Amino acid sequence: MVTTPTVLSDFMIKLPPTAHVRVAEFTHGSPDLDAARLTATPTHYEHVTGHRPTITLHHAELGATPFGDEALNGIWCARPPVFTSPEDALGALRVFHRSLMGHGLLCLDAGHPDWQGIGTADDVLTALGETGFSFVRVRDEQGHRRVLAVKKLRCCESGRPFHDRRTVLREFR
Repeated sequence: MVTTPTVLSDFMIKLPPTAHVRVAEFTHGSPDLDAARLTATPTHYEHVTGHRPTITLHHAELGATPFGDEALNGIWCARPPVFTSPEDALGALRVFHRSLMGHGLLCLDAGHPDWQGIGTADDVLTALGETGFSFVRVRDEQGHRRVLAVKKLRCCESGRPFHDRRTVLREFR
């Protein structure tokens, strides 16, 4: 699956608006993302405050994740690592959920063959819901099912990201 500027923009603009944005890419093979592409892509924080956030990109491996609970704004997993069992794939979704801050965003390709240990693309969507994610967008593109999923909070059971402009500006000051 090709990471187009539009797909990357859809991801970056929906990240929780903080002054320091942390994104981790978990991928099999060469990375899709680089710091220059992320820095050149507008964010919600920039839209609200008029200032660019500091963006840190981590290229991470499952099982060696240095991230604490709720440490990341976003996770990019367009080409997942190879999973040896359905339990490993579900474990990865749990790690993603734990590592994301509230309303943190996960981008993945639910139709990628490496997720098939869970089952079909629809089974991956079900597993995401059971893990605590809600869907922002599910889009079929050239045989791939691109998913943007958000970590749900109690305040927003729909999973819809809610970023109050006043709260973001208060944090900025």
